[in-house]
Amino acid sequence: MSYYGEKGKFSFRDNFCEETEKAGIGELADFGELLGKIFRRIAVGTERESLRAELYTLAGGIARGGCDVFMMNDTVPVFRYGIRSAECDCGVYLCGDEKLRMIFFDSFGINMPSVIMEKIYSASPEGNRSESGRISVLSHIRELYINSLRDIVSDKFKGNAVISCGNRRISDMWRIFFSSDKGDVIFQVSEDGSRVNCYGTDFGFIAYERLVLAYALSLWEKGECVVLPEGFHYAGEELAKKINARCIYQNVSNHAEICKQRFTFDSLFLCIGLLNCGKSISDMVKKLPEFYTARREIATDFSMRSPERTIRTPEGKIKLSRSGKNRLTLIVQTMNMETSAELCGKWERLILERNEK
Repeated sequence: MSYYGEKGKFSFRDNFCEETEKAGIGELADFGELLGKIFRRIAVGTERESLRAELYTLAGGIARGGCDVFMMNDTVPVFRYGIRSAECDCGVYLCGDEKLRMIFFDSFGINMPSVIMEKIYSASPEGNRSESGRISVLSHIRELYINSLRDIVSDKFKGNAVISCGNRRISDMWRIFFSSDKGDVIFQVSEDGSRVNCYGTDFGFIAYERLVLAYALSLWEKGECVVLPEGFHYAGEELAKKINARCIYQNVSNHAEICKQRFTFDSLFLCIGLLNCGKSISDMVKKLPEFYTARREIATDFSMRSPERTIRTPEGKIKLSRSGKNRLTLIVQTMNMETSAELCGKWERLILERNEK
């Protein structure tokens, strides 16, 4: 997780910025104007009524900067799809409970590349455009999103699955395709709809990363080259080598291909696809190797020269990244659960010992 620093009352990380202290209406409008000078067409959205005032303030600032604004009051998956439909070159989604968080997406609805986030972070408010942008409200994107998913459903599709999600708008959308109150499969969907875990009576618990790799395997069996998310477990790369398949990792140049494959950032698409291939999830998962990931957030004064660092060892892969002011994220990937936990504990101790010196 990259951390760029603080600017005004916002802390910039990966593809989002978050309040460090309460930002006033004027400050939020000024931030919108800054964005309006960088991009030409921006989608903004939220599903929270409590953030409508901030949404309209941000939209007004963006338009004042000379950029056309398209407002979408819907869930994250629908919003990401709407960015592409409205042909925007940036999407900003408002969320957060105690602190306002603005999540950034690119023109494909994929997490904003770090090079663009750095540009936003370092941008100067100077310069004006001759005309203000227009503000439009898009209210039909949910229907377009659902229809795009209906288009992939075939006669092989088996929608006998139970949906568990605390967000009613997300769960209602999933139940259009998975309408069973009883079933051998339970999909546990995150509040924002971006991740999903699976439970089954015959195979137990399957984490999100394993579902992603199972779908990737189905594409490899068709002879396709798969684009895996940046930082995905190296087990995906090892599996591709084992079956003589092709895979590459996400970068700023292949977002069009990621958007085409879609399964790595659209969890509903992922699950429809898994139950649409004529095979059971358990049969697909049995073909996967065992792999594990351990993650820790560490408060430390230890300073890294670069935003992130990856270390390969015989036991596994260690990734360190600046994730905030005086904070590091430690991610350990291995092929064994015990090794993952031990290696994570070892590196956490090394960092804390370095911090004490």
